[in-house]
Amino acid sequence: AEYMGGVLVLSEMCGSAAELQEALIINPCDIRSMADTIHRAVMMPEEEQQTRMTCMQERLKQNPLQSWARGFVEALLENVSLNDRVETKRFTSKHCHSFLRDCAAAQTRLVFLHLNTGVHAEGPDAELCELLAKLVEDPGTTLVVMNSVEQEKLERWFPNSRIDLVAEHGAVLRRCGTWSLLHNGVDDSWKTAVIPVLTRLTARTAGSSFKEHSYTLAWHYGRGQEDLAVNRLREIKHELLVLTAHHPIQVVEGARSIEIRNSGVSQWKAASMWVAEREWDLIITFGDSFDEEVFKGLGSEEKIYSFNIGHSEETRARYQVAAEADVRQLIRCIAERQPDQPVPAFVLEADSFPTSPVRAAQ
Repeated sequence: AEYMGGVLVLSEMCGSAAELQEALIINPCDIRSMADTIHRAVMMPEEEQQTRMTCMQERLKQNPLQSWARGFVEALLENVSLNDRVETKRFTSKHCHSFLRDCAAAQTRLVFLHLNTGVHAEGPDAELCELLAKLVEDPGTTLVVMNSVEQEKLERWFPNSRIDLVAEHGAVLRRCGTWSLLHNGVDDSWKTAVIPVLTRLTARTAGSSFKEHSYTLAWHYGRGQEDLAVNRLREIKHELLVLTAHHPIQVVEGARSIEIRNSGVSQWKAASMWVAEREWDLIITFGDSFDEEVFKGLGSEEKIYSFNIGHSEETRARYQVAAEADVRQLIRCIAERQPDQPVPAFVLEADSFPTSPVRAAQ
């Protein structure tokens, strides 16, 4: 009874676009496509107009403003337990003092560092390179640097053979100066099927890009593009699932990125080769959302210190640190090996961090 004619043309950037699928969804940055969609709306038969509009009207009746508000509040309250979990992973002074004592006492230390933040196309800066060189001066410390870039680029960044390397998220590794493939005969024929999907995704998402590596493909989108990227990913997710069913690949979601790689390629499989090398007194790993498999594999024993860099809502790491600058402070502490050295500034800030406002309001 409420249908009054017309067609709803809705930008995909509107939050309601996910709910009002019967609308004609447009990309306001694509002028030609937008013009074609408006023409389609003008020429749409009356019967189709009524069908589309009636469906949306019925959906809105079933989900009025009160329902949306109630759902929002419920979702907010559900985050209380999540906030609790995140806060228990905060690296405080108490944790840091134990960390410094363990670093000083350990005779053998294994350190994994996933370089991502703070690394530009030209490679890590001089300060970080100097810091890592100082770290491996200790004969009891083994440092493994992990990254998604190709073997050649990673070796150019870190020519020091005392630093072990893992390239392309576990496909290739350097141990004691010698490079080897983790899995011989890795099949990359799947790329021919996936590259067109990522090319189309990139063309339709402003500010995004994808890069082909020898054994992996990675798609990245920038800050401020999260909502649009999520919509795009939703559109192609089924297509990627079909591809994973017919090709030996896996799709891994990271911070503002996705990575498609051969199912035999795994950072944990690479990392476990060093872990199994000996009975380490201490194992420390710094990583991000792409390193969850490493955090899971290492577990949470007392001699394991795992740090997630960033603000992941869920992580298997024991602790979270906000930024790569915090990691540098901790690496400096590891290199110093002084149990009574001052606690880093970011740890003191974590000590004074306020309680979750949602829980406090309760």
